[in-house]
This record gives sequence, structure tokens and C-alpha cells, in this order.
Amino acid sequence: QAQIVTLTFINISAYTHIMNDQDIIEQLRQDVAGQCACQKIRKASRTITRRYDDALKPFGLTGNQFTMLTIISLADKVTLSRLAEIIGMERTTLIRNLKPLERAGLVTIAAEESRRAKHATISSQGLNTLSKALPVWRNTQASLKADLGDKTWQVVYQGRDAISELSRNTGMITGITVTLN
Repeated sequence: QAQIVTLTFINISAYTHIMNDQDIIEQLRQDVAGQCACQKIRKASRTITRRYDDALKPFGLTGNQFTMLTIISLADKVTLSRLAEIIGMERTTLIRNLKPLERAGLVTIAAEESRRAKHATISSQGLNTLSKALPVWRNTQASLKADLGDKTWQVVYQGRDAISELSRNTGMITGITVTLN
């Protein structure tokens, strides 16, 4: 006995855009290359960081370490978790960055007997180093401001404030504001 089988073919066509390499490169050129906020801000940050790092090198500090020492001295016995929040850094990264400062005798990291939380305190040597580095930091700040010009300097500060506000609105803790003029 032969069975009759009916086969039905349905022709479904969908528009699929297949991009070639040149299309992708052109879209990257238009959409990313000149507009990526992440890349532009990170590049600017590296440029500014190098300037401060170079200036503070004679004191055995980087710009980041100068900032950490300053915040530790202003916050007075700040917990490492709180310090990480203030700086905007992961706690493990903060601890790794504090180790050279601790080895150099610039900060003390200890836990109170009644609490498990560790805290950072600036040492006399740390304050002495900051006092020697502060005039150089001020000169670097003034030089950067002069190089950028007043208008751009204001835009940088407004942008910084807007980005800080953005992080507050997304639930991130940004910590205290430290103004060093």
C-alpha cells in the first residue's frame, strides 16, 4: 500500500542585513571613534595623572597616593571600606594601593580591638611628606589650570560635578568632597 504524503513548502523570507568589514569599520568610525565618553575621559585622566605623577615623583608619591594621603589625613581614622567609597575604588584595589604607603611608613593600617574593621591613619612621616609635596601639587594644579584656560577649567569642574551626581543617582556612594585649592 502506498501512502500519499503531501509536502508543503512555505517560503518565508526575512530581511537580514549582513555587514561586511568595511560597514563595521565605518559604523565604528561614526559612532565610537570620536564620541566614546569612556575612551575620551580615560585618555584625559591618564594625561592629567601623568602630570601629577611626574611632579610628585621626587616625594616618592603618585598623584593617586597624594590624594589617598590627603583624604586619610582629613578623614581621621577612616575605615578602609569607607575610604574605598570616598575614593571610588574597590576595597581590594585600595588595600593593594595602600600597601606601599604603609611600607614607607606614611600610613598605619590597623584594627581596633573592639572592632574587626581596619582603619587607616596618617603618620607623622606621612603628614611631613604631604607638607613638602603640597607646594608642588599646588604648582601642578595652577599649571594645569593655566594650560587649560579658565573656560575649559570651569567646564572640567562642571563635568566632574555632573559625573559625580550621575553616580549618586545610580546608587553609587561617592563619599566626601575634598577641595584642594
